[in-house]
Amino acid sequence: MARHFFLAGQAEDALKYLDAALRFLQGELGSQSALELIEMVLAPTDLVAGGERVAILAKKFSLLDLLGRAAEKEVVVGELRTLAESLAEPEYRALCERLEGSLWMSEGRALDALDAFERALNHAGKALSLIHI
Repeated sequence: MARHFFLAGQAEDALKYLDAALRFLQGELGSQSALELIEMVLAPTDLVAGGERVAILAKKFSLLDLLGRAAEKEVVVGELRTLAESLAEPEYRALCERLEGSLWMSEGRALDALDAFERALNHAGKALSLIHI
């Protein structure tokens, strides 16, 4: 349904069905179809922003990982980094660093991955310190 709304030019309506569509497509081993849907969502730069865009980019990274597309994962990490820095939210920076660490591990770059994971832990600690209990 989400795809049909996008194709009909009703992107705002499509967003309402995005999570359900992605769950269905991933459950049916339709990773390529789910990736295409995510790319439709991300193409207009003003449709999703902030934390919502971060979450969708993270889903895109996971799908690219399943599909074995390392070069595209690196592009996603770059976009995530730019977005996380502009939002200045430590949890987004932590997510970006964790995904970069995962990327480096998949490419056999263990030392680079370790550095990225350490940065992720540092940012996660900052995010936790901002939570007031």
